[in-house]
Amino acid sequence: MIEIRTKSDCCGCEACVQICPKNCIDFDPDQQGFFYPKIKKEFCVDCGLCEKVCPVINKTTPSHNTHSTLYAVKSNNDAVREQSSSGGFFSLLAEFVLGKSGVVYGAAFDAEFNVYHVRVDNNIDIPKLRGSKYVQSRVEQTFRECKDDLNEGKLVLFTGTPCQISALGHFLRKEYDNLIKTEVVCHGVPSPMIYRQYLNETVIKDAVDRTITQVNFRRKLGSWKNYYFNIEYEDCGDICEYKECVTDSLYMKGFLSNLYVRPSCFECPAKNFASRADFTIADFWGQEYTFPEFDDDRGVSAVFVNTLKAKGIFNQLSAVVVEKNFEDFIRYNPSLVSSPRKSLLYFRFWNLYLESNNLRNSIEGAFHVGLILRVLFKVKMKFAKLFRVN
Repeated sequence: MIEIRTKSDCCGCEACVQICPKNCIDFDPDQQGFFYPKIKKEFCVDCGLCEKVCPVINKTTPSHNTHSTLYAVKSNNDAVREQSSSGGFFSLLAEFVLGKSGVVYGAAFDAEFNVYHVRVDNNIDIPKLRGSKYVQSRVEQTFRECKDDLNEGKLVLFTGTPCQISALGHFLRKEYDNLIKTEVVCHGVPSPMIYRQYLNETVIKDAVDRTITQVNFRRKLGSWKNYYFNIEYEDCGDICEYKECVTDSLYMKGFLSNLYVRPSCFECPAKNFASRADFTIADFWGQEYTFPEFDDDRGVSAVFVNTLKAKGIFNQLSAVVVEKNFEDFIRYNPSLVSSPRKSLLYFRFWNLYLESNNLRNSIEGAFHVGLILRVLFKVKMKFAKLFRVN
């Protein structure tokens, strides 16, 4: 029987829920809005399957596969690249799989703009899976659905965070030649509750006739590097737009400062190729410095080809491709190998938020206190130097 002693023991992958033969594991949110398994002990037969599929209990050793090669990739389709967070590689891969009568699993918005993993079997629905979604996705029953597709002989592309890909591998308990596991380099996953409240406080507020129609965390408005958090909504029949540059977005500042990422993200069990993904994909930040001739400020994908299976598929895709070395990537995107750091701002934010339930004030308050602490620390160090005894 799986037991969550500390919050860092669970990454929220839902593999335990899906593997349980008695369906006796619920998945409920805590005060921070993250979901955790809750076992109905009266129905549990102690089969141990939930423990066997857990990627935290069964951590694999980080392994830079000898077949791994890094490429900078840009799609030849300008419209696809414009709609993608970076260079459009995911769409290339998805189209390849669907062209083989396969299926694709990835994160998408539902009607209420919550994020769930869904199954796609046609090109028309690929746009649902495009774009970064800075909130934890609910996997629900997609591991089971994926297994059914694999056993039917379908070619399957499953895309997710490293912990989700690791969990899928443990859930399946064997390798499938017709499965393409693709992980997205992940900074950490924000709380769905915080994301939902940000939408409500920013757009909905007290307007009963206001309805969100589109959310885009990484809209490219003239620049890939200075992207926008963009929300479109309908207000009394009028189509309106709210947008924040990444440097001004309070939600993005809080996320990138690790104020509301999942506790397990601070000790990620699947970074540094530990998920055993075939492909690892990410934004290729810093390419304007490392190979400026490739930079057109419209987005570049970093693609790690980790297996011979992936290599065979990659060679069949048509795109603008340049082979690069790992150092060029990690210098500007260390999330590939490093977990985010928990700071005093994290604790200050949650104290403020749980007391007030006011998200914007809590984020701003955490940063304000952090600034004061940094100033006090600098003053303390200056006095320490003045009165140091030689």
